[in-house]
Amino acid sequence: MFTSRAEYRILLRQDNADDRLTPKGRVLGLATAEAESRHGLKVSVREELIGLLERKLLRTEVVNPILERCGSSAVSESQRASQLLLRPQVSLEDLLPVLPEAKRILGRAPEDLRGEVVESAEILVKYGGYIAKARQAADRLLRQGSVRLRGRVDYSQVTALSYEAREKLRRIDPLTIDQAARIPGVSPSDISVLMVLLNG
Repeated sequence: MFTSRAEYRILLRQDNADDRLTPKGRVLGLATAEAESRHGLKVSVREELIGLLERKLLRTEVVNPILERCGSSAVSESQRASQLLLRPQVSLEDLLPVLPEAKRILGRAPEDLRGEVVESAEILVKYGGYIAKARQAADRLLRQGSVRLRGRVDYSQVTALSYEAREKLRRIDPLTIDQAARIPGVSPSDISVLMVLLNG
């Protein structure tokens, strides 16, 4: 399946593949102890870096020249590094020169891992809100996946469903929401409509 077609694609990113798969690979004997140790170090350094970004206040005279170079508007008071990183024009690489503590933190990781740590930390800060919402939606779907569907809905009457979804749901008549979600042609928005309908 293409990631672009995945239901919660923001959770299935390239940069977090090792976060998702290394622990499972270790259990299955597919990941070495060295790979697990390297991944653990990456996570540890990344979390420490994110912690720094969330607590570090940058003064206007330090940060405004960076913002000007990035084509972003100036600030009138000190800002946390994590707040500045939410701006689309600003990257973590732009802020690193004024974060000497970051150099010490990144120094804990092997040189060939530092770029991954920086990229991963930036994504988690910039898109943290979206990632949290997607995770909540995925958890909700997992909890509600066993909700009984068969016999509770007349699909032909639910005009909020796509025509294709109505036809396939009517023909297959899935037992649960989880089964409905696996039917090709039934989109995540169709599943949301069904969940609202059942919970309403």
